[in-house]
Amino acid sequence: MKDPEEKEILAYIAGLIDGDGNIGMRIGPRGKLCPLIQLHNSFKQTPVYLNKLFGGTVAFDKPKKEGYRVIWKWMLQGEEGCQNFLNKVMEFLVLKRDSAVHLMEFLCKRNEGKEYFKISKDLNLNRKIGPFDIDNIDRKTSTCPYFWAYVSGIMDTDGSFSIERSVRKAGQNRQLNDLVKFRPKIILSMVSERSIRHILSNCEYGGLCIVKASCALRGSAFRFSIQSRSAAIEFLKRCIPYLQIKAIQAVKILNFCRNYNPTNGLARIPEEEKEYREKCYKEIVMLNNTPS
Repeated sequence: MKDPEEKEILAYIAGLIDGDGNIGMRIGPRGKLCPLIQLHNSFKQTPVYLNKLFGGTVAFDKPKKEGYRVIWKWMLQGEEGCQNFLNKVMEFLVLKRDSAVHLMEFLCKRNEGKEYFKISKDLNLNRKIGPFDIDNIDRKTSTCPYFWAYVSGIMDTDGSFSIERSVRKAGQNRQLNDLVKFRPKIILSMVSERSIRHILSNCEYGGLCIVKASCALRGSAFRFSIQSRSAAIEFLKRCIPYLQIKAIQAVKILNFCRNYNPTNGLARIPEEEKEYREKCYKEIVMLNNTPS
């Protein structure tokens, strides 16, 4: 596994911010506008990582309900710190670049007008409720490392790596003990149209659908998914060098796909193969359910 270069790290951070971050401002004491860049995530490693690189504050919110995870927060405030962050990361942002440009303009002009605060809020809101167009996308696979570092950042926040285990109905052409099916399940959900278009334009693997989502202001959300072993292998090979939070799951799924011994329904699955698939499935479930 390679060590990412500085610009690849910055592209990865841009993916984190486009996934679970926010770029804007708050109204401080005496009505003064204060720049604010933050990220909320259920994995403690992410805020700690950003804190080591850029300073700021790490805090957490206790779970609102039993069984919910702790939400960890990284917050960067102050003109110098925010400007330094934007100078390094802004060129790699896709979804929230408009917010970054707007905040940088505020920092450079040092204008205290309240319209900056309203525009900042409107930019964040319009991403969630604005119209979208995902038709006529020319799909190809990018060789740019910055793109794959960016995608890895989004996957470490809004993505998931798992193995789907399903039981098929018995039929005339099925062996009764070969009805359990396993396949990789790589999902990226709750991502806005701008990021989705960017990903689909640079990645031929996987497909896209729109699903109902009560937590989304539109009532629906995009879901990008990869469920074939061949596509999963190619996608994972490109992401693993940059993943930090979910790298172990990604490596295990890559090994699962590479070592999977298909029988194409023509013969009984050997017991060793069944045990291997079940073992991989249980390991991924345990990893995904382990608190940060």
